[in-house]
Amino acid sequence: MNCLIIGGTNFIGPPLVKELLDKNWQITLFNRGNETDSVPGGVDLIKGDKADLADFKDQFKELKLDAVVHMIANNGAEAENFVETFLGIASSAVVLSSANLYKAHARLHKLDEGPLESCPIAEDAPLRTTPLKEDEKTERTMVEKTVLSSKLPTTILRLPPVYGPRDPRKRLYPMIMRMVENRPFILVGQQQALWKWTHGYVDNIAHAIATAVVDIPNKHRIYNLGEQSVPTVKERMEHLGAMLDWEGDVVVMPDELLPPHLQTPGDFRQNIIYDTSRIRSELNFVDMFDYYEGIREAALWYAENPPEHLKNQKFNYDSEDEAVKRLKGGS
Repeated sequence: MNCLIIGGTNFIGPPLVKELLDKNWQITLFNRGNETDSVPGGVDLIKGDKADLADFKDQFKELKLDAVVHMIANNGAEAENFVETFLGIASSAVVLSSANLYKAHARLHKLDEGPLESCPIAEDAPLRTTPLKEDEKTERTMVEKTVLSSKLPTTILRLPPVYGPRDPRKRLYPMIMRMVENRPFILVGQQQALWKWTHGYVDNIAHAIATAVVDIPNKHRIYNLGEQSVPTVKERMEHLGAMLDWEGDVVVMPDELLPPHLQTPGDFRQNIIYDTSRIRSELNFVDMFDYYEGIREAALWYAENPPEHLKNQKFNYDSEDEAVKRLKGGS
């Protein structure tokens, strides 16, 4: 079986490639060739830009593709180019999208004044119609509309925030930064402490993508990805702390008592919990690593790999100490 992966060298890509190789698939990567150190032996590489897919159509046709995976389709034009290139030369496609397309995210960011969206959020839940920020560069809604209106059988995978080793965004580091610095406590506001947001451990997300490639239905289908059980923010912090042998406490306090630098905008009454039952039932997907295995590997990796912009950065810890004193009734 032959699979072409557009992207595939960064973060989620390596474990995805490894799993497909283990399943005896022949893998070809198409990318600009900037990070070839992560490409294992036995994988072919075609260097090129995703904007120029059509220029490689004859070369792709020779691969006799059973599946093609687009990991980095960011707008409608890229999706249209993708469909036009692979329609008729690939049996099926998998396209990665984002679960932040749901209307619940607009509600969280106070861009929608309607009632709270119900959770868990299934694949047929309403999508947002406004950008989450002014400089939002992706148009994943148009990506989905384009591929789902085509005749190329495509599986859309809506990804949650993904964490774990090799994370280029160092997503969970802010949660552990004070643990690494051996602070005795971490402050979190009451609403945010109880808030839930589905995440996904990188190797489990890669496994879900591989499952979709191998067991892809011969029709358009959308699947949410992410952890099956979702902890609160406070619980996730405590789990990370336990994995780092941190002996401090996560202190919950009224939002109005939080120091300004810890106040986070958003309506945290709106949970963001994705329903991942469809891929589990239809494709028999099961996580490779349980939550605690993943959070342990992630905590240890983030502790050893802080983001450059936070290295040695000092926050106003004096104000945090004063806030705890006020909470306890001290002067």
